[in-house]
Amino acid sequence: MADNLLLTALRAQIREWIGETETPAHGDLESVIASLTSEFDVSEYRKEIAEAIISELKLCDVIPEVHREYRPIVYDGVLFLLSNLSWKRFIQLVVRQLLLGEEIPPEQRLIELARELPTLHKLGQIIARNRDVEFRFRKWLILLENDTSDADAQPFLKTILEETGNASIIVTGDKILAEASVAAVVPFKWQAPDTGECYDGVFKLLKPHVKEHLHEEMALLDALAHYYDKNREIYLLKDFRFIETFRNVKESIMKEIHLAGEQANLKEAHTFYSENPFTKIPDLYPFSTKNMTAMERIRGVKITDTTLSKEQKERLAKRLFITIVIQPLFSLNEVTIFHGDPHGGNIFAIPGKNGEPVIALLDWSLAGKLTRTGRSNILRLSLSVLTGDKEQIYQILAALSEDNLGDSSELSKRSRQCIYEFFNDDSNRMPGQLMKRTFLLVDSIAKEGINFPADLLLLRKSIFTLEGLLYELDQAFDMDRCMFTFLGQILSEEMPLRWFYLWFPLFDSAQHYKSQYSNMELLEIINKLAVMMFQRLSGLR
Repeated sequence: MADNLLLTALRAQIREWIGETETPAHGDLESVIASLTSEFDVSEYRKEIAEAIISELKLCDVIPEVHREYRPIVYDGVLFLLSNLSWKRFIQLVVRQLLLGEEIPPEQRLIELARELPTLHKLGQIIARNRDVEFRFRKWLILLENDTSDADAQPFLKTILEETGNASIIVTGDKILAEASVAAVVPFKWQAPDTGECYDGVFKLLKPHVKEHLHEEMALLDALAHYYDKNREIYLLKDFRFIETFRNVKESIMKEIHLAGEQANLKEAHTFYSENPFTKIPDLYPFSTKNMTAMERIRGVKITDTTLSKEQKERLAKRLFITIVIQPLFSLNEVTIFHGDPHGGNIFAIPGKNGEPVIALLDWSLAGKLTRTGRSNILRLSLSVLTGDKEQIYQILAALSEDNLGDSSELSKRSRQCIYEFFNDDSNRMPGQLMKRTFLLVDSIAKEGINFPADLLLLRKSIFTLEGLLYELDQAFDMDRCMFTFLGQILSEEMPLRWFYLWFPLFDSAQHYKSQYSNMELLEIINKLAVMMFQRLSGLR
């Protein structure tokens, strides 16, 4: 009750300072914030104010009953962040919350708070991509993916003018198109000086003050991770890797503010997918800078919002999986790029020939690279998981790992034990969901303290994110069936070359084939699969 009275008094004082204006100008807000930090000092009530704001958010009520066990960890996390922000920024958040009005629903309050805290915004996005989260809660969180809330484009115009200085560029509209945790998208039109042709484009720019805010929040995330880790016994997620997970969140956010890195990824992705008729990568415009990305505007809809027949959605799901996973894995290139964040807000469907949509891959701030050797090891690991060859699994994981897993080392013993326990679980020995089981095994090994390359872990995250998207398009979609069908087609195409190398076995190598298996390796796999099928049919296993 005291908390509510405190907020009521603060709200009344703020309204008195700014009058009856519903949406005060930026200068008015700054004046209110300055007054609160000097004339009306409430710093000694910081924790009480934070708890009162959380009470108005009805944070525990927003989290569905089915996930009630997670309410304490969410409550403590938000309270920790609010209580440890700089005083000026804390007051800014409080003022914006109080100016929303008492009639604003808790869900909208929480979204507005997340927009002011990039780390909270990113965590909300990550939760939204988990298909195990209650549907209505996840649907609401998806608003964080690319909702604009009619945000004003005015704060970005000065940066655009400074970065381009180009009279042939005209910003269209006074609202941004979309916003993410750290960046916003502003539409424009551009007339090419050499041809006079007009183009639709978008600028991607960092939000004002985002870098300085992130510097503060990165330190807070470290502190929060250690707080959770120290107090893990009071939460449901007792075995959760708080420090590693929060480190991954930090790395993800830091990549998003590195616009030059995304521009390099766009160029590479554009080249990689240039011969795929069902995939579109936005063109990068020449006046992009390290502070601003200028690129082609993709006019389409989120891939999950397409109005297609059931059969068209099934085909679209298959093409999406081939584009995101299969094409990078089975390329003949020495190094391939893959999209690291394939959620619904980053993938659009645009009209294509014969009524079949083209897949547009947006936002390349998170992208991974896979070497040919790494891809080969990933494919071999999956087939070894299928056959249950524990020794081969260990050898491949040792090759993928960044650690030296010598046979006598403690890490080696723990890895072998983890593999044994994984297959001792009947659910991991059954056919189906091979790719998912492969990366669950990688997860299990990583929990033992074994380090894997960041790109391998990003691929794992990408596939798990993609799984939810594929399910929305086609609930019966089977990643394994699609993978093996594609592999069968590749093997069929390779037969003439394979027949040639049967006559020259000493020169045969996996490097010659898109499937990445030599004739000897392929024969070994076929023999293992035959033995496995015989054992299952005969009841010996």
